[in-house]
Amino acid sequence: MTLGQGPAAVILEDEMSISEQGVTNRDRLILTTTASPSPLGQALNELSASASDVSKLEKQLSTGNPPHQELYTRILEKLDCIEFGRLSDTERTECRRRRKALIKRVEAGAAAAAVPT
Repeated sequence: MTLGQGPAAVILEDEMSISEQGVTNRDRLILTTTASPSPLGQALNELSASASDVSKLEKQLSTGNPPHQELYTRILEKLDCIEFGRLSDTERTECRRRRKALIKRVEAGAAAAAVPT
Protein backbone atom coordinates (compact mmCIF):
# COMPACT_ATOMS: atom_id res chain seq x y z
CA MET A 1 0.00 0.00 0.00
CA THR A 2 1.29 3.46 -0.83
CA LEU A 3 0.80 6.50 1.36
CA GLY A 4 1.18 9.73 -0.53
CA GLN A 5 1.26 13.27 0.78
CA GLY A 6 2.05 15.81 -1.88
CA PRO A 7 4.96 14.71 -4.03
CA ALA A 8 6.19 12.09 -1.51
CA ALA A 9 4.84 8.56 -1.37
CA VAL A 10 5.50 5.92 1.25
CA ILE A 11 4.96 2.18 1.02
CA LEU A 12 3.14 0.93 4.10
CA GLU A 13 4.02 -2.39 5.70
CA ASP A 14 1.31 -5.06 5.77
CA GLU A 15 2.15 -6.30 9.27
CA MET A 16 1.66 -2.95 11.04
CA SER A 17 -1.46 -0.92 11.62
CA ILE A 18 -1.80 2.42 9.88
CA SER A 19 -1.46 4.36 13.14
CA GLU A 20 1.73 2.43 14.00
CA GLN A 21 3.19 3.65 10.72
CA GLY A 22 2.59 7.30 11.47
CA VAL A 23 -0.67 7.92 9.64
CA THR A 24 -2.59 10.45 11.67
CA ASN A 25 -6.20 11.52 11.65
CA ARG A 26 -7.08 13.47 8.50
CA ASP A 27 -4.13 12.12 6.51
CA ARG A 28 -5.11 11.32 2.98
CA LEU A 29 -4.60 7.74 1.79
CA ILE A 30 -4.55 6.75 -1.84
CA LEU A 31 -4.85 3.04 -2.50
CA THR A 32 -3.82 1.68 -5.85
CA THR A 33 -3.89 -1.75 -7.40
CA THR A 34 -2.31 -3.02 -10.55
CA ALA A 35 -3.99 -5.47 -12.85
CA SER A 36 -2.11 -8.61 -13.68
CA PRO A 37 -0.63 -8.47 -17.14
CA SER A 38 -2.25 -10.29 -20.02
CA PRO A 39 -0.57 -13.50 -21.20
CA LEU A 40 1.10 -11.51 -23.99
CA GLY A 41 2.16 -8.77 -21.57
CA GLN A 42 3.61 -11.31 -19.18
CA ALA A 43 5.54 -13.08 -21.95
CA LEU A 44 6.88 -9.77 -23.28
CA ASN A 45 7.89 -8.69 -19.77
CA GLU A 46 9.82 -11.92 -19.27
CA LEU A 47 11.49 -11.56 -22.68
CA SER A 48 12.39 -7.96 -21.86
CA ALA A 49 13.88 -8.97 -18.51
CA SER A 50 15.96 -11.65 -20.22
CA ALA A 51 17.08 -9.16 -22.87
CA SER A 52 18.22 -6.85 -20.09
CA ASP A 53 20.18 -9.70 -18.50
CA VAL A 54 21.82 -10.49 -21.84
CA SER A 55 22.75 -6.82 -22.32
CA LYS A 56 24.41 -6.75 -18.90
CA LEU A 57 26.48 -9.82 -19.76
CA GLU A 58 27.42 -8.33 -23.15
CA LYS A 59 28.54 -5.15 -21.43
CA GLN A 60 30.58 -7.13 -18.90
CA LEU A 61 32.14 -9.14 -21.73
CA SER A 62 33.05 -5.97 -23.63
CA THR A 63 35.04 -4.71 -20.64
CA GLY A 64 37.30 -7.75 -20.88
CA ASN A 65 35.81 -9.48 -17.86
CA PRO A 66 34.01 -12.54 -19.27
CA PRO A 67 31.01 -13.67 -17.21
CA HIS A 68 30.83 -17.22 -15.91
CA GLN A 69 29.21 -19.70 -18.29
CA GLU A 70 26.57 -20.54 -15.67
CA LEU A 71 25.04 -17.07 -16.11
CA TYR A 72 24.39 -17.80 -19.77
CA THR A 73 22.86 -21.16 -18.87
CA ARG A 74 20.51 -19.49 -16.39
CA ILE A 75 19.26 -17.07 -19.03
CA LEU A 76 18.64 -19.96 -21.43
CA GLU A 77 16.66 -21.72 -18.70
CA LYS A 78 14.57 -18.58 -18.11
CA LEU A 79 13.88 -18.29 -21.82
CA ASP A 80 12.88 -21.94 -21.96
CA CYS A 81 10.33 -21.46 -19.14
CA ILE A 82 8.41 -18.59 -20.74
CA GLU A 83 4.80 -19.69 -21.26
CA PHE A 84 3.46 -19.19 -24.78
CA GLY A 85 0.52 -21.62 -24.55
CA ARG A 86 -2.19 -19.02 -23.91
CA LEU A 87 -1.12 -16.75 -26.78
CA SER A 88 -2.74 -16.46 -30.18
CA ASP A 89 -0.83 -17.87 -33.15
CA THR A 90 0.35 -14.41 -34.21
CA GLU A 91 1.45 -13.49 -30.68
CA ARG A 92 3.17 -16.84 -30.24
CA THR A 93 5.05 -16.42 -33.53
CA GLU A 94 6.29 -12.97 -32.53
CA CYS A 95 7.35 -14.10 -29.04
CA ARG A 96 9.16 -17.12 -30.46
CA ARG A 97 10.97 -14.85 -32.93
CA ARG A 98 12.11 -12.61 -30.08
CA ARG A 99 13.12 -15.59 -27.94
CA LYS A 100 15.12 -17.08 -30.82
CA ALA A 101 16.98 -13.78 -31.31
CA LEU A 102 17.80 -13.70 -27.58
CA ILE A 103 19.01 -17.30 -27.67
CA LYS A 104 21.38 -16.40 -30.53
CA ARG A 105 22.74 -13.48 -28.49
CA VAL A 106 23.21 -15.73 -25.45
CA GLU A 107 24.98 -18.40 -27.51
CA ALA A 108 27.26 -15.81 -29.12
CA GLY A 109 28.09 -14.31 -25.72
CA ALA A 110 28.74 -17.72 -24.19
CA ALA A 111 31.06 -18.63 -27.06
CA ALA A 112 32.95 -15.35 -26.72
CA ALA A 113 33.23 -15.76 -22.95
CA ALA A 114 34.42 -19.37 -23.14
CA VAL A 115 37.87 -19.86 -21.72
CA PRO A 116 40.10 -21.63 -24.25
CA THR A 117 41.49 -24.91 -22.97
